[in-house]
Order: sequence, then C-alpha cells, then structure tokens
Amino acid sequence: MRNLFAVALAVVGCGDNEKPDVCVLANAGFPHAIGSMSVVATLPPADAYGEMVVTSSHVYFHERHVSIPYDVLRRTQLSTGLTEEVAQLPVEPQLRTFLDLVAWNTSNTVTIASPTSTRTIEAPFTTSEIDTFDFDSHHVFMSASGAAQDVVAIPIDGSSPGSSWEQVGFDLYIDTAQSAIVVNCGGVWRASAAGSFDRVSDIDMCAVFVAGTSDVAVVDAYGPCGYGIFRVDLESGATTTLVPGGLHEQVDERLMQTDTDDLYYIDGTSTLVRVPLAGGDPTQVLGAARTFTLSETSIYAIIGDQLVRIAKTP
Repeated sequence: MRNLFAVALAVVGCGDNEKPDVCVLANAGFPHAIGSMSVVATLPPADAYGEMVVTSSHVYFHERHVSIPYDVLRRTQLSTGLTEEVAQLPVEPQLRTFLDLVAWNTSNTVTIASPTSTRTIEAPFTTSEIDTFDFDSHHVFMSASGAAQDVVAIPIDGSSPGSSWEQVGFDLYIDTAQSAIVVNCGGVWRASAAGSFDRVSDIDMCAVFVAGTSDVAVVDAYGPCGYGIFRVDLESGATTTLVPGGLHEQVDERLMQTDTDDLYYIDGTSTLVRVPLAGGDPTQVLGAARTFTLSETSIYAIIGDQLVRIAKTP
C-alpha cells in the first residue's frame, strides 16, 4: 500500500496561488486504532463479492461467479455463522438497509424484505433500468440508468404516484425522512418527496458516487482540483477535500460507506481505508478486503473466504 499519510499531504493544486475552499483539505482529525478481529463464518467459494449490508441479526452480501450469469444473494447469521442463499439476482444488484429491513434491486424492481415478508416496488421507467436506489419506511427513491433524466420518489404504501424529476441521478441516498441526496454532473442536490429538487452546494463538480449522513454528504467527484473525495455540509453547502485527487484511482466507489464519524472505502489495492469526516489523514484498517459494511460498533469484511468482525475501537 502506498504511503497514504504522505499522499494526503500532497494536495493537488488548481494552478493558482490562492486555491478555492474546495481544494483545501478538511481540518485535521485524529486517526484512531481499530479493535480486535474475530471470524464470524467461513463462506462458500466465490470469484468476487459486491456490496454488503448488516442488520441486527444478519450480514447480507452478494457473490459473483464467472461460471453463472447471476449473483447469489446470501445472508450469514451473526450469532451462529450459519450462511444461506436468499435469492439469485442479476449481476451487480445494490443492497440497502433500513432498521431491520433489507432491499435489493433487479433491472426494474426493488424488493424490500422483513424477517417475515417481502414487498416489491415497480420502477416507473419505460426505457431504462434502475441505476441506484435507497429506501426508508415511507419511500423508495430511485434513478434511471445511463443518461436518462429520471429520478423518482415512490411511496411504499402506494398512497400516491409519488414525485419525479427530469434529472440525471448517478447515485443517491436518503438523508432524512422524505428527502434524498442526489449527485450528478451538475453537483449535489436534495430531492424532497414533496416535489422540490434543490442544489445543495454551489461548487461545480461532476459527482459520481455519494454516501453520507443527515448532516454531511461524501462525494466521489471531479471538481475544481480534479478528481477526489469531497465533504459537503448539507446545511451550509461548504465543500472541502477529504481525499485528494492523487488517490482517486485507488477508490472502488461502490465500496464506500460512512458512519457518523468516518468515511470508509476499499481502494484499488483492496485495502480498507478510513478517513475522519472532520478531516485528517487516511489510515489503513485492513488489507486484502473483498467487501465490507458497517454497524454502529463494528466493521464486517470478507477476507479470502472468511467473514470477519472488527471492533471500530480498541
């Protein structure tokens, strides 16, 4: 792994003596050590893994095999390590959670599963497939694939047709009840289920992937200083650099998550990296990580064929 400490200090300039705020690293935080690691389960062999999510009782993940034309969605019980197949899905589905609900998508549906039942939400797109989605107890927000200008918010209870916007949505997540943060080459936006679609940040950036909290969005984007990972304050719109452009090519954007304090991502060397949302130097959490997810107190990751649990703090 390259020296992340040294690279993080070498912020890519904008060609001027005075850099705009977005080009300046966020205020330095304090890297902290991780805690103990334990094996949860030994998994069936797989060629690759996609996204992973966790509930209070299970870890869900999808695995890929070059010999079959679909992904296998599996879940592992945290208390026993028992791993079982849940579904066979199109290649590269997305996984999302809300409380103890788990959701995944096909080309034109989102399935929401509770411990006792499932519900399927149909996408309203007529010429495109689902590109990305997120959900809570009220709505499913989703965007159409490719350059299609279609972002929608669909009530889960079917009480109304919902809201739609003629906007490209490369990625999104629900930040508060009734609204989602959407990113595209116009920047960072907030889509409200009530119908508004407002720009959050005045910084011009082509944002491709996003994760975050109700206060802060973390976007992988091309901005005034080139590629990088940026923090956007959702109230003020203030934008600062978390990971300079020199690290961009190392980031596997689909494997990027946040908790209330930190950004985590897997880079191109399969290293799980943590960066404080308050700003600071990237630190290595784990090498040879194939995928991961976060709970309130733990990091779950697949190393080789083992699902492991790592305490966030010693």
